[in-house]
Amino acid sequence: TYQKEHDVGHASTRDDLTLSELVRLAAPMEISPTLFEKLRQTSRVKEILSDLDVAPDDQANLFEALDFDGSGTIDVEELCEGIAKLRGDARRSDIVAVNLQIRDLQFSLHRLMSLVQPQFSVAPL
Repeated sequence: TYQKEHDVGHASTRDDLTLSELVRLAAPMEISPTLFEKLRQTSRVKEILSDLDVAPDDQANLFEALDFDGSGTIDVEELCEGIAKLRGDARRSDIVAVNLQIRDLQFSLHRLMSLVQPQFSVAPL
């Protein structure tokens, strides 16, 4: 609520936040894109992301990558899980897993199309 938003907004202008302070401030709430960007610009968060081996290229669009459910906000669980997945370079197993997920999605889409398409077909003239 207002006090927590005020605390986080005020804290986001400080560069000396510890990780535990960041987690304490963020835990009871969801992080908006604006707040996330303010936090991401602090030297402490930059340092934390670097220490966690999150590549600078991944940091640029980090909010979108972490918002798994597409809600427009990030909760602490999404933040922690997402950062863990972004650490380090992609491994062969990561690439294989993504390819398998894409293949499964394509199969599901084809199956859905085969069910829906007959309902919208127009008889030949």
